[in-house]
Amino acid sequence: MRQLFYCIFLISLGIAAVMPAAGQITITSSDVDTYLAPGHTTTSKVDTGTHTANIGALGATSWDFSALINNFSQTTVPVNPDTTAFFSYFPGATHAIKVGTGYSYYTLSTNLYFLGYAQPPPTQIRTKDIPSQILDQLPMTMGTTWTASYAESSYVTISGTTYASVSNQVVNYTVDAYGSLTLPGGSVYQALRLKSDRHTTVNSFTFRSITYQFFSKEGASAAVVPADTNQPQTGTISAASMSWNLPGGATSVETIPGGSVPSGFVLEQNYPNPFNPSTVIRYQLSVSSYVTLKVYNLLGQELSTLIAEQLAPGRYSTKWDGTGFPSGVYVYRLQAGAIAETRRFVLMR
Repeated sequence: MRQLFYCIFLISLGIAAVMPAAGQITITSSDVDTYLAPGHTTTSKVDTGTHTANIGALGATSWDFSALINNFSQTTVPVNPDTTAFFSYFPGATHAIKVGTGYSYYTLSTNLYFLGYAQPPPTQIRTKDIPSQILDQLPMTMGTTWTASYAESSYVTISGTTYASVSNQVVNYTVDAYGSLTLPGGSVYQALRLKSDRHTTVNSFTFRSITYQFFSKEGASAAVVPADTNQPQTGTISAASMSWNLPGGATSVETIPGGSVPSGFVLEQNYPNPFNPSTVIRYQLSVSSYVTLKVYNLLGQELSTLIAEQLAPGRYSTKWDGTGFPSGVYVYRLQAGAIAETRRFVLMR
């Protein structure tokens, strides 16, 4: 669960002070405190249709994400941690962010630490990082590196039954580039690129994942998750997901429209992606059909059957809970009559 809300947090912050001419920026603890202050609501957007991204060069560079399209949105709202229902689980928290019905908890001192996440019933979730993970080593600028090693304990309660799991995490962080960041609408900001290289071990199996984040002083930011870890760290790569936000302003989380009958068969990219432990898959049908929605691993082995029933025309959403499955790339396949479509998604712990 940490990775999901870490990604949402990184997309939301965009915090730095600009140094003149070269585009270098530096993130300080006071910057972090400003953007974690209650009332600083941020809406991040996800492009589910674009599958390549130019992640720039090392050192002085630039990034152009102006062509990204908003398919889904997620709003995050900083709150005072001691006003939340789960503060007793994280008594050292100095800041909290509300994401959906749950809360992520942080401690800001010399560095910024992630403590864990909690969500109320009906699907009650609580995760905790021991020791608390270093999200940002501060001050952070070009060339800053650090490693976070911790164990993440997760507890998910469904219908009175609690499922527990532990994963060991080692994440290497490197600020390896700086330059201009162009976002949809044509706005340009000075930014840093932070590469996180994560190794997750569950039940003696180790999985690797990489994420690139881009931050600006004004609150603009972007994130790219490569489709696989064997790609170069510069230039154009295949992307599993891309997200961004512009400074300021709050909008509500996007919902599924109702009313009119859909005009065709559509399987949308899941959101959030990457996710931990659950994600939502949306789809629409224009005619009544017998529908199956299944999840597979990359070996083609069926893991879950989410839907297997006759459905009327309409718009639907289904949640997949990846609790108990290791980090990695999975496939979900929707079949309605003779029509079928498949998409990939990424579980990150």
